[in-house]
Amino acid sequence: MLAALIFCALANIVFAIAIIKWKRWGFYGYIAVSVVGCIVNLSLGRGIIQAAIGLLSIALLYWVMNMGGPNKAWPHLK
Repeated sequence: MLAALIFCALANIVFAIAIIKWKRWGFYGYIAVSVVGCIVNLSLGRGIIQAAIGLLSIALLYWVMNMGGPNKAWPHLK
């Protein structure tokens, strides 16, 4: 399980760089890693609240990308 968490951390770095370079697949990759991280945390015996907090970051990132009216970031992702 530790290897899965290390993989998730490294993948998050790759996906963060992709988002910075305006790639939409970076956002979708971040979603996938967050879901995997939630499953791993649940399998390690963490509580549902602790495991779901990682999923909250998806909503926060989506909200940040869609704020700003006509200057929002989401339409600029390729």
